[in-house]
Amino acid sequence: MGLKEDFEKVLQSQGMDVTLRTVSLTTDDDTYGTASESYTESTIKAVIQHAKIDEVLKRFGNVEKVEKVAYLSGDVQISEKDYLVVNSEIFRIYKIDEFEFAGSVIFKKAWLRKKQ
Repeated sequence: MGLKEDFEKVLQSQGMDVTLRTVSLTTDDDTYGTASESYTESTIKAVIQHAKIDEVLKRFGNVEKVEKVAYLSGDVQISEKDYLVVNSEIFRIYKIDEFEFAGSVIFKKAWLRKKQ
């Protein structure tokens, strides 16, 4: 069994169901550059933790308003404009780190900010 399969087993046993809101932007007015957000929702597994200040400082070099981190399958398609809904709280995906081994993404770490 490889690293990817091992991570998937941990994710299935220790992860929680969260809602991924994949955002699509639609241009409303080309002159003024206004846009609207629409999204599609899907349920995925994630391990959610509070962001540790030392990890935030190491990753960003200063204190960012990052509140949580989500560990996700390497196969999940996410971007920095998407949202995760965790226990009815909405978080914007702020940054994504991918962890690779032998040319394959094993898992993704998403840094989350609470939606304003």
